Order: sequence, then C-alpha cells, then structure tokens
Amino acid sequence: MVWGLLSYVAFRAIPRLAFGLAPLFAALVVAGGVNFKAYQTLSFEREVKESIAKAAPLISRIDGGANVSDDEIRRAQLGIFEPLILAKVANTREVLAISNRHESAVAQLEPDQWFTPASLSTSESRQQVLLRLAQSKQEVDDYKAQMESAAARSRLSVKALSAQMPKELGDGVVRGFDDRAAFLAAFVREYAEASNQMVDATAELLTALENAPRSFVIVKGPPQSIQFKDQAALDTYRGQMARVAAAAERIQKARLSLLSASRRGNDELSDFLEKR
Repeated sequence: MVWGLLSYVAFRAIPRLAFGLAPLFAALVVAGGVNFKAYQTLSFEREVKESIAKAAPLISRIDGGANVSDDEIRRAQLGIFEPLILAKVANTREVLAISNRHESAVAQLEPDQWFTPASLSTSESRQQVLLRLAQSKQEVDDYKAQMESAAARSRLSVKALSAQMPKELGDGVVRGFDDRAAFLAAFVREYAEASNQMVDATAELLTALENAPRSFVIVKGPPQSIQFKDQAALDTYRGQMARVAAAAERIQKARLSLLSASRRGNDELSDFLEKR
C-alpha cells in the first residue's frame, strides 16, 4: 500500500481577482495614458504638467481602490487631460466589474472543495466535481474574452481622444496606453492559460480515479489522505498534482509581474511631478 497526502493548498491558491488585484488594474488602466517621460519634451510642457498634477491625487485614489465619480473628475478641472481621465476611469469600472463578476462566479464553484475526501469518495461526487471543473473553464474563457473586448474598446476611445489633441501629445497618450495595456493583457493570458492547466490536470486526475475506483481508498484521518493500492495510480496522482502546483505558481508569478508594472507606473508619476 502506498500513501499520498491530499493537497488543498494549490486549489485554494486560485486567485480572487478583485481582492488585491483591483487596485493594480485601476493603476494600469488609468495611468496607462500618461507617458510621463515623453511629455517632458513637449513645447507646452507646463500645461501638461499642471493637468497631470491635478490628476495625480485622483489617480492615487483610484490606485488605492477608491470609486472616483465623473463629477469629482470634472470638479478637479484637470484641463487638457480631463476627457482622457474620464474615458479611462470608465474603462476601469468596466474592467473591475468583469473581474468582480468572474471572482464571484468562480467562488460559487467552490474550488477549495474540488479535492476533498467527500468529493473523491463516490462516483456521483466525482462527476459533480468534473461538472464544476467544466464550468470553471468556461468562466475563465469568458473572463479572458470580456477583458480583451474591454481593452479593445478602451483603445478605440483613447485613439479617438488622442486625435483631438496636438499630435505630439496624442502620440504619447497612445504609446502610454499601449505600454500599460500590454502588461494587463499578459496577465490575463497567463491567468487564463494557467487556470485552464489547473482545471485540466484536476479533471484528468478525477477521470483516472473514476476509471479505476478500486485503485485507491480515502482515509479520513487525521490526517486526511488518499491511499493508493499500486504505484501506477500513485504516479498518476503525483504527476497531476505537480501540474496543479505549477499552474498555481504561474498565476502567482503573473500577479507579481502585474504588481511590478503598477509600481513602475506610480514611480514614473512621482518622478515626473518632482521635476515640475
């Protein structure tokens, strides 16, 4: 008889996007239209700096997760950047709404219950988990598609606004948006791919257990564990759990990369304002 401990950590590591990541999304989306280094060379640098300086407190509040209204933005009299900030805050609201909806939908599927003794103990319970796994994969695919659509709409809005600005300023706005949008798009792609890797590995493992129900027994413990009756079954378990753990690590690395991009944007804003 060979033993393998049940693993809960990897499944509980499935990120709750709105918790912790919401401010990062906001910072990237809003600050994304502010290519600070490029603006230092503009012939109307003073006007640009004054507008950014007025916008900075609002950007900081959004970065901290605050809900900034359109009225607050208009009352701040931001000048040349007001239409851009209004458009990008609207996009931020859309991005956060998509992320919140996705988080809620995934949470309802109870991923931390996908690999418990109760979920593995009977064929019926295993089939229920397989159904939830399929639903989770669809939720992730929907999230990715919605985020990509939101990014495309936001870029069209930014392009339209940039066309109404002096060319040197408008070009900087588009470059700034594209730079920040690339970081967010990379996170969304990596999150979706890693999440689906996690789901696929779990589904394959559950299917293997379903096809060979006599190859293991559940021991409720303590500690809770799964007991395999042959080496092949144990090897399958270990291999798929390694894939789950690797996927969870990919998601964490993507999150840290997004955090780093957000911090760089904040540093650029601080450096720009210090040189006023």
